Amino acid sequence: MKEKAAYLKGLIDGLGIDETTKEGKVIKVMSELLGELAEAVDGIKALLVFGEDPVGAGMLDAEALEFMAVVDTHMTATAEAADVILPGTGFASTDGTFTNTERRLQPVEAAIEEDVIFNNWEIAAEIAHVYEVEFDFEDTYDISCEMEDVLPAYKYGELYEVYGGVLTPAEPQLVTVADAKFAEPLKCTDNLMNMIVERLPKPIR
Repeated sequence: MKEKAAYLKGLIDGLGIDETTKEGKVIKVMSELLGELAEAVDGIKALLVFGEDPVGAGMLDAEALEFMAVVDTHMTATAEAADVILPGTGFASTDGTFTNTERRLQPVEAAIEEDVIFNNWEIAAEIAHVYEVEFDFEDTYDISCEMEDVLPAYKYGELYEVYGGVLTPAEPQLVTVADAKFAEPLKCTDNLMNMIVERLPKPIR
């Protein structure tokens, strides 16, 4: 998370994005939130992980935790290190919407039915119930309705809309660089994505 925060800060500086614009403010807030979240995670004793593999990505030391539960569709390094593993549901069995990395709201319909008792959101609701917090959700539509009521960005959201506008550099310019990386790759906690990347043909040099 600290790496992602630094990357977003570098994005502002490198592209010359004006922090006073709507786009600049979005990136600045995201960078600050990731930095604060990274500090909050330090010293944490228990963790519930949904569908991510931070141990496999080298971003989490499982030995530093007293307890970890994992909800996933398949075995990962994080699941192997967990105290409790619960079967989860994947994106192909999900109804509702996704907000992609472009901040575009996209509708999805379940393509398969998975043979598990609870969907991911139902697991979260059951855990909340143990702590006497009631979500009162019947389905994903109820979750969408609450998001529209609570989150300003979704209150007047429309499908296929890009929230906050398209990101554009404030003063774009071409600069000749003698020896530098085109991009600094970030660690990914998506186990399936990492497996896909590993299987891709390697460039011939």
